[in-house]
Amino acid sequence: MRIDRISIKNFRSYQDSTDVILDKNKNKNIYVIAGKNGYGKTSFLTALVWAFYGKLFTQVESKYKRDVIKNGGYTNYIKTQFNNSSKAQIEKSDNSELRVEVELSQIAIPSIPCQSVKIIRTYDLKKHKENIKLLIDGKENELTKEVGYDVFIN
Repeated sequence: MRIDRISIKNFRSYQDSTDVILDKNKNKNIYVIAGKNGYGKTSFLTALVWAFYGKLFTQVESKYKRDVIKNGGYTNYIKTQFNNSSKAQIEKSDNSELRVEVELSQIAIPSIPCQSVKIIRTYDLKKHKENIKLLIDGKENELTKEVGYDVFIN
């Protein structure tokens, strides 16, 4: 599996939409995320883990579990992840969505030939609703409709 692109919108320090494109290069296959304290490295990692695991991310690392408990549950925790500047403008705009997209390639799904998978996890602060879309080669299929949503959202 290879991560090709990560798009983060309104997640913690990432206001609006930020895209990270990991170019395919046979000679350079390792990427390092580096920066000064407070520049968004932990926010980047948390966004990525949330996109993959949703509510189950508390089982990935004890820090996430402690943070969820400290905030009084998963839904309250996710609300705290919304970018503060964007949160202040919610009533004036339609920009009420926390969103993380991850595009993957070189992925093998048994019995389903595919080139790419895209995970799109969102939380709408106005509607108080989380959603996930799993796209295989840009389209939803029976696997994502029947299995994906129930497994990840409940």
